[in-house]
Amino acid sequence: MSQAYLFTGKPRVGKTRAIKNMIDILGREQCGGFYTEEIETEEGYDQDKRVGFRLVTFDGRNGILAHVQSESPIRVGRYGVDLDCLEAIGIAAIKEAVATKKLLVIDEIGPMQACSDQFKSVLLDVLHHSHLLLGTIALQSHPWLDTLKQHEQVALYELTVSNQASMIDTVTDVLSSTLRRFGIYREENGKLS
Repeated sequence: MSQAYLFTGKPRVGKTRAIKNMIDILGREQCGGFYTEEIETEEGYDQDKRVGFRLVTFDGRNGILAHVQSESPIRVGRYGVDLDCLEAIGIAAIKEAVATKKLLVIDEIGPMQACSDQFKSVLLDVLHHSHLLLGTIALQSHPWLDTLKQHEQVALYELTVSNQASMIDTVTDVLSSTLRRFGIYREENGKLS
């Protein structure tokens, strides 16, 4: 039985928004981990105003994971990646969530995160120990990410603009059922509480 439910899809299809919607439905108090937010600039008239990514934990810690102006020698596309941010803030949030929460959230598992051997090790440990995981994973092919997509614990869902609502409903139903088996939720008037 899958214990890791991962959304994939083209950039900006709404993977993070889907995760946030599901967290609101399932109950934020049961979730731990992190998500990423785009950092955009107001300058210029480029179609892509994105200049970086901020990592944000459920308890409010945050840091700049990647930025176009970063001097980091670790580059993914045009972004310099700050592995210290990922490892000090992101991995700490994962470990804390595994110890104290029923649902681990990781948004995103992508080429930037794959630059960290420590991140890869922690994520494989999560999968090995079957902790309940909701996350996003990059669509594009990447050797390590492709291996994760095929992992026996992973159920992979490809989001598109047209199927987003049904995918959110499907995965939310599976997760709420699993959390009920943990004895976390009770149902009142058809809603999780």
